[in-house]
Amino acid sequence: MTSTSKKLDARLLKGFRDYLPADALPLQAMMGTIQRVFELYGYAPLETPVLEYADILLGKYGKEGDKLMYRFIDHGKREVALRYDQTVPLARAVAMNQDLPLPFKRYAIAQAWRADKPQKGRLREFYQCDADIVGSDETKADAECLAVAHDLLQALGIKKFVLQINHRRVLDALVEMAGVARNQIGGVMHAIDKFPKYGEENFIKDTRDLGLTTEQTESLLKLITIAGKPSDVIQKLKKSLGGNERGLKALEELDSIVGHALALGVSESRLRVDLKIVRGLDYYTGMIVESVIEDLPLFGSVIGGGRYDNLVSDLVGKPMPAVGVSLGLGRLFDALRELKLVPEMTTKTQVMFAVFGSEDARTVESIATELRQKGINTEVYVGDPGKLEKQLKYADKRGIKLVAWHGPEEQKKQVVAVKDLATRKQSAVDLDGAAAAIAERL
Repeated sequence: MTSTSKKLDARLLKGFRDYLPADALPLQAMMGTIQRVFELYGYAPLETPVLEYADILLGKYGKEGDKLMYRFIDHGKREVALRYDQTVPLARAVAMNQDLPLPFKRYAIAQAWRADKPQKGRLREFYQCDADIVGSDETKADAECLAVAHDLLQALGIKKFVLQINHRRVLDALVEMAGVARNQIGGVMHAIDKFPKYGEENFIKDTRDLGLTTEQTESLLKLITIAGKPSDVIQKLKKSLGGNERGLKALEELDSIVGHALALGVSESRLRVDLKIVRGLDYYTGMIVESVIEDLPLFGSVIGGGRYDNLVSDLVGKPMPAVGVSLGLGRLFDALRELKLVPEMTTKTQVMFAVFGSEDARTVESIATELRQKGINTEVYVGDPGKLEKQLKYADKRGIKLVAWHGPEEQKKQVVAVKDLATRKQSAVDLDGAAAAIAERL
């Protein structure tokens, strides 16, 4: 750097974050757990590009989604956009590869980008973990997605959670039964969606402002607040919907989904039919689901999804049903941290060799190679050789369990010193067979 160079101001874009090792290591462990659950159910990985043609993504997430999309003109003068979620790229990939065996079960663990207002648990760059089934309209597929979500939360150590499910056609039937005008439906759905957060009084005000009568509001209130065991809620709704065939058929689907989900191991105490679940995205056509961690009720949903039969069909050009669930990794990571379920991890190194000079470095490098061949994560200190105390402090700060060295005193005795930084106990092992002896101490 010349004397005229100006020092850059190191800064981070708002809504983005760095994951230093103390965060990145447990985050990667979470990804590994999530991947194992996906693969237990037979899902295969699908990798799609970060960039898509903008017209592929536009119009799939509603007007608000289009506003939040990162779009620009690239060097080839093409209008492109950063991946907004994992679902539309899945639909595009299926449309381009129509020889895939159906049903196609895929998972994705990758980043997406939205120019949203940054807040706790919601960033502009985030990891999204999805599992989807394309090509099946069976209720078994919907139920499997619920089971995957259930097992994911369990595998990550969360004990108190609820999967709240609803059906978009049941919601449609409710507003029909209440006589809601077509131009009022969007507003009513928004009011229902806000109900869990703002309560009954706010719902009454919102519906009154939309022009609904007191009788209409009371009719909706009576239905959306039905509670109880899933089977009981469904039976009560069947009686309330009367002869609305579309609504009754949707309730039959919901009943079948619940039955399959229970058979797949979803706990009945963790499954709730809740008519206040709406989901903001426009493309849901059937079952919808959101999760709630009961110890963090204000944190919001960490897993969501549902059936979206039209999205893939529109790109494929023929009927192509689809259903899936999505998990926001960063949001769930923050939730796990609040619940003290994120393990303390600063390194994966199990053994570090301290060094004093080039001669002893070559000796311990050979031992380190043997340890790596045994599958033991081993590093040799690559900083300036110096005092042992400095290297021990470095290893301790990194969280490394064992430190070994072959210094001047050890060379005279043909041994390797080994110190356990957790117990502070130090011992010596013969130079011959040092790798095996050190491995036994782990």
